[in-house]
Amino acid sequence: MILGSKDSFAIEFEVDPIPQGASEEHIKYMRYFIPGRMCFWVNHQQIGDYDLGGSLSVAAADLPTLLEKTGRRYAPALNEESAEKAFHTINDALYIDKGQPDEQVRQDWKTYSGFIAIPMGFDVFDEWKAFLVEGDQKARYLWLNYDEGVVHEAILAIGEFEACIQEFLDWFDEYFHDSKDDPTT
Repeated sequence: MILGSKDSFAIEFEVDPIPQGASEEHIKYMRYFIPGRMCFWVNHQQIGDYDLGGSLSVAAADLPTLLEKTGRRYAPALNEESAEKAFHTINDALYIDKGQPDEQVRQDWKTYSGFIAIPMGFDVFDEWKAFLVEGDQKARYLWLNYDEGVVHEAILAIGEFEACIQEFLDWFDEYFHDSKDDPTT
């Protein structure tokens, strides 16, 4: 299933089918962890290892944190920088240890973590970093794949990213609301 538009921003995902003859315990496990595949599409470029697959429940658990950051991505100064400079300004503040004091690390996280635009802790996205920077008229989705080492950029409409994330979460809640019984209990 694809939500959004590959032309700008989309989430592609599918749920793995329950194998024929699966035990009730295995079915309960699958309904809780919801194994499947997911990736983002930005400007017709895939972000995430769709074929790796993983638990869609893990992605759904982190995606609300991306929505909570709505309103914290407005940065006119960063929006004027080149894609590479803006990406590295955010990335370096969040992830590069330059020997800065703990207070600076906390302040940098507070200032820059709102730009994170990829689910954390979901294996399919482990080889990527992505940030969303908003200005008055546009949002810039900036991403890098570690293997490639090149910063990419796509221009999105303000709110487009959040709308697609919310659409996935609404789908997830609608179809799997009653299947979250923990199989380990």
